[in-house]
Order: sequence, then structure tokens, then C-alpha cells
Amino acid sequence: MTRWQTHGIVLCLYAVLAIGMTWPVVPNITTRVAGSGGDPWQTMWRFETKDRAGWNEFIKDVTGQGEARLINLSVWPWMPLHFAFGQPTAYNIVWLLSFILSGYAVYLLVYTLADPSSNQTKVAAWLAGLAYMFLPYHVAHSFGHFGAMQIQWLPFIIVAAISWWRRPRIIMAIVLVCLFTIQVWSEHHYALWLSLFALVAAIYWRAQIRVMSGQRLRWIFAMILIGLLGGGAAYIPTARLAFQNSSPLELGREQLLRFSADPFAFIIPASFHSVWGNLVDALFNQHFTGNVAESTQYLGIIVLLVSLFFHQLVPVGIKRFWLIVGILFFVISLGPQLHILGNIMPVPLPYGVIDSLPVFSAIRAVSRAGVMVGLAVSVFFGLVLATQLRRKWSAAVITALLLLDFLFIPVPTQSAAIPEVYEKISSLSGRTVLEIPAATNYTIASRALYGSTVHGKEVLGNIALERAHTEDELAEIKQLPGVRQLLYLRTTELRQDRAEFFDQNLAETLPDAMASKDATAIIVHPDSLSILQWMSIKNFLEENLQLTPQPIADTVLYELNGKVATDGVLLTRKAGWEHIGFDAERNSIFAEIPTTATATLLNVTDQDKVVDLLFTIAPESLSSVAVVIDGKLSEGPIILPPGQLDIQFVASGEGKAIIMNPRLNVKNIK
Repeated sequence: MTRWQTHGIVLCLYAVLAIGMTWPVVPNITTRVAGSGGDPWQTMWRFETKDRAGWNEFIKDVTGQGEARLINLSVWPWMPLHFAFGQPTAYNIVWLLSFILSGYAVYLLVYTLADPSSNQTKVAAWLAGLAYMFLPYHVAHSFGHFGAMQIQWLPFIIVAAISWWRRPRIIMAIVLVCLFTIQVWSEHHYALWLSLFALVAAIYWRAQIRVMSGQRLRWIFAMILIGLLGGGAAYIPTARLAFQNSSPLELGREQLLRFSADPFAFIIPASFHSVWGNLVDALFNQHFTGNVAESTQYLGIIVLLVSLFFHQLVPVGIKRFWLIVGILFFVISLGPQLHILGNIMPVPLPYGVIDSLPVFSAIRAVSRAGVMVGLAVSVFFGLVLATQLRRKWSAAVITALLLLDFLFIPVPTQSAAIPEVYEKISSLSGRTVLEIPAATNYTIASRALYGSTVHGKEVLGNIALERAHTEDELAEIKQLPGVRQLLYLRTTELRQDRAEFFDQNLAETLPDAMASKDATAIIVHPDSLSILQWMSIKNFLEENLQLTPQPIADTVLYELNGKVATDGVLLTRKAGWEHIGFDAERNSIFAEIPTTATATLLNVTDQDKVVDLLFTIAPESLSSVAVVIDGKLSEGPIILPPGQLDIQFVASGEGKAIIMNPRLNVKNIK
């Protein structure tokens, strides 16, 4: 049998097992999406938007142009599949390939490290690949994390590096740089761990590096430089975001601890195991921190036992290296402080020394360092088997035990069909749409994003893209009267017909708020709301605003019809306000101004308006209040042209100012 035939058989075997273990993904490859939650929808949205943006968007992305932002390039390497098959087929193919290629990559790595002339090496390498491809860590991230599920690039890069090291060639140098660039685009956390792995390898094998020729060293520096330019340049906007003060990428120490690995996670089976998953599900829910994807680290009892008891014949040098790698990344994955079964222990860990440094401070899930633990253990498992396998039946038994240990049939899938209402609103005017509960339900929000590629409008206040908005944009959306109550489900305010700040009636103000965002339609998903939420929204829209419901499949569409008369002006509060609330005994709204508070007046008409800001100073106030516009004191009515005007309320004394009974009075200019 030729070498290529062997590789073909190995790939076919991995493909057959992947199809079987991931059932029922393949039979539904064109109609359903592998995984659960909102992340698969976001990935398909990225495929569609990158497709429509075209070549210019690709150049912008890979060269790091644009403002500081969190970027995601994970779909770019797979765009040919998108062009050929469309969605959801392309997504599902990539999803399946992540399993097949992961197994094949570790097969190549173990085959490269062990004795290639031995048939038992091939079998051992195949079993190592089988363990790696079905690692519960991999499976957990495959349910939604498109970049993190692509664990195949790590072993491919190591194989390419070893191949170039043994025989320096231009073609292999190009392959190595391309693979590293793809890794950076797919999952930059992995690229960081891979760089640390390379540093460990360089230190461990320093004796061999010392005798390298100058030409080979120059090749290494050139590849590093090109790799940094090819992959690293794309992350310039994200780097700028990470270096900002109070960067949104820094989730804080509490979140860092929450998304650190638990030592017991490496020996406790996954909660989605087909047979005994229910037995450990309660443990995950009650004791492990983070979500299932980030807390799943199980390495496999068969893999661990074989590696522990039969490692004696593995050469000491390579054995020690992979043990160092596994232990190092195990410790890193635990985060800055040890926590066992959800309990924070008074035991600081090495990662705490570097977690505040640039780059490391922006790592949002340090538990993902566990991918290197899984890789190290899988490779070590293969090296052990290469010294022990003697009989074919033993390989068959180990295969069966591995599949049983990692069994996760059936794989969760969700219908790829999007609501029919999206076709309807594509013909409506306006550039934005209000979709409920897209601001509070991540799955609905992500599906709404994908739906926006059909109707071509922006989904206002979409939770799935919060990090893509600036803080000011988010604050503005959250403070729009009427819009805020609907998006963030302030049902009490809707049911009690409670006025918004400055006594703005919600039914009168909502059309103006919608007009300020050029939105003419509201989509509601009743099946994703509680009965109380749905009835509150329904009554408000139909009784107060007199909007006509249009049931379309499992959604309800409301089009603004202009029946509610409005004054065309609304006020939104910004920073500086404190303790805004209603005092029932005094029948008044109160608001505190420690020093300066800001607000914005919006005129959505095409005519000037006369606006009076009316309020009184509360008896307990320590200061009076001055209204300042463009640095000048405003006394009396404000002439408000179309557009928006920022206003400052300044406490003119040394203590807090408290205003009461604020009202907004709007008149037309005669």
C-alpha cells in the first residue's frame, strides 16, 4: 500500500466515524444548523456580510484598517465553501471538517514523532487522532464557537514546523506561515498559546538550536516576521481596543475567574455525554463556573489510564517535553487563582502574575488554554501506544472504549429556516427595525442578525452585537423613551402606563423615538416571551398606540401607522443623573445631580420647535440648577431646530442638586 493510499484510508475512517458520532448533522446538512444557541447564527451572518462586502472588506480586515473594535476573521479561510454551497450547508461542512481534520492532523503529528516504519505506529497515530478529534473540549465548543472548535490548525502547524526543521524548504516555509495566519484569523487565543508552546520548545531543545546555521536562523526570523504581518496586522483594531482605558475586552477579575478551568473538569465526563451525561449535569450546573463550553475539559479515562501505566518505553526526552507542555497549559488554564468545584481557594496561581499585562488582560476565557492540554495528552497517548500495541484486537478494543468514553449522540441541531416576517419587512421603508426580544435573548438576537441579511435593515439594540457598538451608541439606544421599555422588557412601566423621564408619555414618545432611528416596524416573537411580557407589549402596542397586529407564522408584525399624534420632540438622559425615581407620597419624579448631568433633545420633524424644560428644586436640595447649552446659560424657552441638541444641567452650589416634577413642554413656532 502506498503512502497516499494510507493517508486516504485514514481520512476515510475519520470521516465515517465523524459522520456517525455527529448524527444527525449530515442527513440534515442543508436544512438544519449544527449546534445550539445564537453563535451559529452569528457565524452564518458573518459569512453573508463578508460575502456582500466583497474584496474591499477582506483587504480592510487583513490589513487592520478601521476604528478600534473587536474583529472576527474566522470565516475568511472558508469563504470558498460559502460561495459553493451557501448557508447552512457551508457552515455544517466546516463543522464536520473540524472533526475530520483534527483527527488527521494529530495522526500526522504522532506519525512524525514516532517510528514511521512500524505498522503499529500508524495504528497508534490513528488512535491518538481519534482521541483528539472527539475530545469533549472540542465537542463543547463545536456547539457554537466557530473559531474555538477549529482545533485542527494547532497540530498541523506543529507538523509543518517539524517538517521544515528536518528539511528546510521554501514550500514548507510558505505552508507554515499560511497555517499560522489561518490560526490567527480563526482563534487568536490559540495563536497566543501556540506562540508560548514555541517558546517552550525553543527552551527545551536549545541545544539543537545553538548548532543551527545562520541561514536557518534567518529563515526562522523571516517566517516569524511574515507570520506576524500576515496574521497579526489584522488584529490592530482589536489591539487598540485592548489598550484603551477600561477596555470592554477586559471582563474583570471576577469574570476571569469564572471562565478559568476547574482541576476536576479534566477528569469528570462531559455533561452532554449520551449515557452518563445526566449524572454529571447537576455537577456542572451547581459547581463548575462559566458555561458548559468553557468548563468542559474532560481528557478521557482510557487516554489517561493508558498514558499513566504504559509510558515506560517512550523515549525520555520527548516524554518529558510533552509532559511539560501538558502541565504548563493545565496550570495556565486554571487562571489566576485556584477554584475547586466553584469554590475560590486562597491559592494564587502563576497566571495571576501576568493577567494584568497587555494582551493577557484581554483574554476573555483563559480556560481555552486547555486545548493545549488536550493536544499534549493526545499526542502522548499516541506515543505510548506506539510502544505497546502488538495485536489488532487491542486496537479495536481501544477504539470502542474511546468512542464510548466520548459518546455525544445525538448532536443538537436547530432549524436553519428564518422567520417569514423578514421577507415582509424587506419591502417596508426605514433603515432599522425594532425586534423583541433581540435585546435580551441571545439566540433571537443572533438569528435576527442573520435575518438582517434578508431584509437589509439594522436590528436596533441587538444584544448579539453589543461589543460592535460604541458605549455612546448603546447608551443612546438604552435611553430612548418607549424603545427602552420595549427592548429591555420594562413590563411594569408598560402595564402601569408610567411616564418616562420629564413626564414623557410612552405612547406619544415611542413614534418619535422610532422616527429618530428611521424605524417603521416592530417584530415580536411571542414564543420567546413570558405570558406577562407578551400581554404587556401587546396591550401597549395595540391599545395605547392603536397599532394593527399582523401575525406571520410564529411572529407578530406591527407597522407604525401614524394614528398617534406626537409633538415630534423627545428627551433622552445621558451621564450624571443619580437616583431617578417616583415618590408616591409626594406624587412626583425626583432626580439628583451631583455636579453635572447631561441630556439630549431630539426634534424628528422638519420644523423648528419651542421647548420648555420645566422643573422645580426639591426642598431638600443643597444646590440650585442651571441649564447650559453650548457653554451658555439658558433661561427660558429653547428654540430646537430639526436634529439633536445636547443640554447640561449644572448644580450651581457645593452640594447635590435635586429636581422634582420635571416636565417637557413643546410648542410649534407660529
